[in-house]
Amino acid sequence: MPLKPLSLWTPLDLMIVPAKNSIWKIAKNVAFNVVAHRLMLSSKAVHQTILKSLLDDEDGKHAAC
Repeated sequence: MPLKPLSLWTPLDLMIVPAKNSIWKIAKNVAFNVVAHRLMLSSKAVHQTILKSLLDDEDGKHAAC
């Protein structure tokens, strides 16, 4: 079974304009209210979502968050 990509994005992004361009039709899209593109890297919620996605994928659930 193919893996489903995970797209993490913020509607407050000023790097990707408009921010909705971060949404992929083929991906599981998860939005975070992080005030800047760069701050996504230090967001605990983002880290937890990535970890959960990886752990779920190992169990065969394929990136369910």
